This record gives sequence, C-alpha cells and structure tokens, in this order.
Amino acid sequence: MSVRMTIEDNQDTVNALMKKLKNPPDEYKDAYDAVSDLYDAYISLTNCTTCLLYTSDAADERSS
Repeated sequence: MSVRMTIEDNQDTVNALMKKLKNPPDEYKDAYDAVSDLYDAYISLTNCTTCLLYTSDAADERSS
C-alpha cells in the first residue's frame, strides 16, 4: 500500500470519528473546539502531503 493511500485511509478514519463528535454537550464544548482546531490542522497537513506525494509520483512516471 502506498503512503498516499495510507494517508487517505487515515483521513477517512479521522473524518468518521469527527462525525461522531458532532454536537457535544455544553460541558465538552471547549474540548470539542480544541479537537476541531487540531482536526483542521491535520487535514491541511495531510492534504498538503498527499498533494506533494501525487506530484512526486507524477514526476517519477514522466521520467521513467
């Protein structure tokens, strides 16, 4: 399995977990907001990494 596929699979898992956290009780709102901020950073980082890997794979295919 490629690194890109592993990252995409992990994103799917994290997305499913985040959906389960929607609408937290008021007592957990601050914790949810913090996790949501981390989620946004995670998605940005993994999307950037996936894009770089895709670009690298495409360059490798062109040079072969």
